[in-house]
Amino acid sequence: MPYRMWAFRFLCKERNCNRAGQCLTSSGLYKTVRRVLDIDGWYFMATEYLECHRCRKKVAGWSQDILEQLDPAHRAMFPGILTSR
Repeated sequence: MPYRMWAFRFLCKERNCNRAGQCLTSSGLYKTVRRVLDIDGWYFMATEYLECHRCRKKVAGWSQDILEQLDPAHRAMFPGILTSR
């Protein structure tokens, strides 16, 4: 949950919103909790939805659009690569 934990300002990636500098805001918790396999074992990962008030697009906090906006130090804290089944 980078938005809440680190108080980052994320921008909407939609073309018109990005030009206007439209920020994403918290829009509740993502419904699915992921079970992730690490080298040492399993852990659970949860995130939140972030929403653009201009275009109403919602994205999960672990989406690539969000992770690309993190600086390298914070990006390194998220070593997992999420894939579908």
